[in-house]
Amino acid sequence: MTKRKPSYRLHKPSGQAIVTLSGKMHYLGEHNSPASLQAYERLIAEWEIRERQAEECKGWTCDQLIVAFLEHAQKYYRKHGRVTDEYANFKAALKYLSRLYGETPANQFGPLKLKVCREVMIEGRFSRKPLSRKFINKSVNRVRHVFKWGVQCEQVRPDVLEGLRALSPLQAGRTDAVEREPVSPVDTETLEKTRVHLRPLIADMVVIQILTAMRPGELCRLSPSEIDRSESIWQYAPVDHKMSYKNRVRLVPIGPKAQQILSKYLFGDVCFLGKRGDQMTPVGYRDAIHRGCSKAGVERWSPNQLRHNAATEISKQFGLEVARSVLSHSDISTTQIYAERDFGVAKRVAKALG
Repeated sequence: MTKRKPSYRLHKPSGQAIVTLSGKMHYLGEHNSPASLQAYERLIAEWEIRERQAEECKGWTCDQLIVAFLEHAQKYYRKHGRVTDEYANFKAALKYLSRLYGETPANQFGPLKLKVCREVMIEGRFSRKPLSRKFINKSVNRVRHVFKWGVQCEQVRPDVLEGLRALSPLQAGRTDAVEREPVSPVDTETLEKTRVHLRPLIADMVVIQILTAMRPGELCRLSPSEIDRSESIWQYAPVDHKMSYKNRVRLVPIGPKAQQILSKYLFGDVCFLGKRGDQMTPVGYRDAIHRGCSKAGVERWSPNQLRHNAATEISKQFGLEVARSVLSHSDISTTQIYAERDFGVAKRVAKALG
């Protein structure tokens, strides 16, 4: 809360002007004289600077803000009892703030300091590989979000957050930050060479993912109990998917070819198990593919690219709008009627392709 400006007053016994600052009375000279008014303005200006500096030193340091936020984030960013990847993303973004300005009072952290953090990200310091422009922009936004949370906790002044919002995002072609190539499909020759070196379960997962256009996480978490097999085209409704936090329904049609492969794995709580007998994870699935790539002597590719293979094939045969329906992209608003119409289209594609 801003303190009221101390008043210019008359000291009757002496006839001088006075002002009381931080409990101490200052004599300014003859009351209402130019010299006393000038002395008053000078002392007030100096007092306001001292008060502002004292206010800035109140509250948490940046490191204290980080520790408190991460404790909050570990509880907040959870899904089905597990901490989500967003928690790790915050930790990655905040390491720059901690290493450069950890001991700095959070109320003294402004847009120039945030810009320094961003420049260090662009240079690739504190990371194993250069960060992309889009990732850096997201990281800067996460730092801003932490200060927004600090404002809610009344440990960061609102004007500090407003200052951080003044830093514009990096624009394509106007920065030295790395521009990542768009994710592309895996070419057929590379795919076939890799599959030869994959263990049967991983090879089957690759084919199922291409046929159904599932995300890697959806495929790894596939459970027999979530598959409706009452019709000729099976329906998989994953409880946990990318947009589940927005209460959006995700429906994956499973056609005859995919059903034939999947039938071997419809036992137990989950379909696909890792080598240790626990549920396959997206990281384990990816690493298994990377090992296959190394054995085949081809460039590494990742499971996310297989959705692009599926999208390319569906687009060729049925058009982009149908591909959007099958892949359940979230850039078009979903209503219940629209979702039903989309799934009808998706089922026809599943019947035709697999």
